[in-house]
Amino acid sequence: LNMAYLLTHQPKRNIPLHGTLKITAISTTEDIRDGNNESIAGQNIIWNQKGVFDWYDRFIRIIRNTLDDNNSFGNPAQRYKTDNIEQHIYYLKQYPTFDKIYNFKSTIEGNELNFNLVPSYLENNEIVEDAPDSRKTFSIVYKSDGQGNASKDTGFFIQVKQGFLRSQDFYYEYPKYHRREFIGVEDINNSDVWLQEVSDEGDTKEHWVKVSNEDGRNIIYNEQHPSVRNLFFVKSRQNDQIEILFGDSNFSDLPLGNYKLWYRISDNSNYVVPEEYFKDIPVVIPYIGRDGRQHKLTVYLTNYHYFDNAKASPKDSEIQYRAPETRYTQDRMVNLSDYNIYPSSRLPFVRKMEVRNRDNSSISRYQHL
Repeated sequence: LNMAYLLTHQPKRNIPLHGTLKITAISTTEDIRDGNNESIAGQNIIWNQKGVFDWYDRFIRIIRNTLDDNNSFGNPAQRYKTDNIEQHIYYLKQYPTFDKIYNFKSTIEGNELNFNLVPSYLENNEIVEDAPDSRKTFSIVYKSDGQGNASKDTGFFIQVKQGFLRSQDFYYEYPKYHRREFIGVEDINNSDVWLQEVSDEGDTKEHWVKVSNEDGRNIIYNEQHPSVRNLFFVKSRQNDQIEILFGDSNFSDLPLGNYKLWYRISDNSNYVVPEEYFKDIPVVIPYIGRDGRQHKLTVYLTNYHYFDNAKASPKDSEIQYRAPETRYTQDRMVNLSDYNIYPSSRLPFVRKMEVRNRDNSSISRYQHL
């Protein structure tokens, strides 16, 4: 690994299964009334239920009661529309806390794995996991593809990731140049690492920015604007352990005080989850109702798209092969070798399907006819 870093190659760690699960049914312990003034507490309200004319009214009445006052249904905290799919982010009304990750277990290819239901956030117009934050509550996604309520891509969704979320606390009494923290935990995945400054009570004060681990990036040379100084870099170590690197005060600030590091431990293997493998998975989520009391929302979750994005980390032999090639390409594609090498260095799990060796692809094969 050290030799790979000397060649500016950043070895990737495992990539967890991730995606969204559709809420196929809901129920609540709160005494909510439907259009006929009948209580629907304790009833399973099914999305797009055939033969029930008022299913939508009942479903939305429960959803409205769970949402925070600052983002009522139709007035989301975030929204974005692309490719005819509209996406909304809604936060639930809960007591703010770090403890807003909900779990279920499922057996995949003979192994029992843990899955996190995580809050969502729109970043660069993409749905990503909202970083752990004691000031925020859980969030869900509403999508509409314009094809009606029967569409698998219309309705309410919750983001899922495979793994266990863990945290570790640090206290820095004085500033120190090039501070390092080794995290000796195996199978930390490639994407889910967050660092935040916290108060003496442990509440979130400020999030630090993780530098991209693309090849050639580091705590000094990176894509962040010079005004962004709260930076840290995650360096991959053996067996998907990590090391947290800080700067030297010239290009980034030095940490001082209380900090909390979050990371997710994920299964280091390749596997595929077929459509509807997760079928009506029940998960209980607490919320504060209109009466000011805490109630329980039960959601039933199904995946209507297959998941094939779980990837094991590259083996040592793969890293040894890719590191010098990455150095050779110098972050560009010019000649034939570059086109063969560069894509696999940027996307370590890409597979080559076909290679054509022509002097110049712009020359017509019929020019001498």
